Amino acid sequence: MNCLLTRVPVYHGDGGLYAYEIKYRRLEGSESSGSGGFFGVDLQRVCGGAKALVELSRDLIKNGVLAGFSADNVVAVISGRDILSDRDAVEACRDLKRKGYSFALDDFKRGRGFEEMLELCDIVMLDFVNPLTAQESAAYICGFTNKSILAKSISSRGNFENAKRIGCSYVQGDFFLKPQRDLRNLQPLPISIAKAMKIMSKPESDVDEITEVLSQDTAVCQKILRLINSAYFGVTNKISSIGQAIIVLGLDYLREWIYMLAIQHISQNENSELMRLALITAKFCRMLAGEIPGAKNDTEAFYLMGLMSVLVFSNDRLLTSALAELPLTDEIKNGILRKSGLYGDVFGMAVDFCMGKWEHFSALAAALGIDPLKAADMFVAAIEESDRVDFG
Repeated sequence: MNCLLTRVPVYHGDGGLYAYEIKYRRLEGSESSGSGGFFGVDLQRVCGGAKALVELSRDLIKNGVLAGFSADNVVAVISGRDILSDRDAVEACRDLKRKGYSFALDDFKRGRGFEEMLELCDIVMLDFVNPLTAQESAAYICGFTNKSILAKSISSRGNFENAKRIGCSYVQGDFFLKPQRDLRNLQPLPISIAKAMKIMSKPESDVDEITEVLSQDTAVCQKILRLINSAYFGVTNKISSIGQAIIVLGLDYLREWIYMLAIQHISQNENSELMRLALITAKFCRMLAGEIPGAKNDTEAFYLMGLMSVLVFSNDRLLTSALAELPLTDEIKNGILRKSGLYGDVFGMAVDFCMGKWEHFSALAAALGIDPLKAADMFVAAIEESDRVDFG
């Protein structure tokens, strides 16, 4: 790869995945050429078959970068002010539009020239950091001109409800990473999960005891078996029992899914993309740890730490309660809390990369001697592995 990039889910208003917005940073001296050469990787590897929303400047539009991607798989995000300042860029957009490419307008403002941009675009992106009155005015124009609306920066249920009320077709924001239920009365883990985690935290786990505990909880069994029967494992014959899962896959994989169900319960969020992000972060943490002399002998601990990453999107109370309930080592807990030390640095590096916080990531990577482009390759590999899991 020749740049750092991550993906951010964009949802349909009803909650299903619509696309991934690609956040990226080109590194100094990197080259771009050919189909996918702009990133050095096929975007379909990053998006798993979903559409990609990619922000492109007027210079990139004029240089023909978009032609390197399939019109069916990419939506170009453009700035009206940027494009309008260059007539050649406007004409390049018109030509691409005739060839079937789609555009999303990121900074719509009423005024001279923007009617032309509105004509070119298919989607108007509205930032919900701005006053609601501005969104309502823009939504009226979009409805009149038959343009779809993507609501950005949705940070609360109020934002989400307002976005649906004014007719936004697509939504995106931190709200979808947060707990979706009332946390004033945090429910304890299901007994089967709590017991299984306690057993598996011992140096020598009793397989028969784990099987018995989990088999008594039909709902938990069904969830685990659905995950295990994903294409991720490539099993040829369907696994139909926990005992069979342990025999075929081993305790390490079972432990992975038990912890996944635990954090899903604690985070109070059924969003499958959030669970997928946890798995990506876990795999990424393990790969990063493998590059660090002081961590490569304990990569599974870093994997487990990454799996807990969804908890950082919760409030401090939930995070503290969750860490108290889970049988984690002090090193892992300190890492999740991003305290100083190797675990905190690796966790911070992985989470910052996932969130597109490139400055923070680069500083930590430099301190730990991690090649940023190698990390980018590892991140794409983590995405590809995680996209094979069926979260239901």
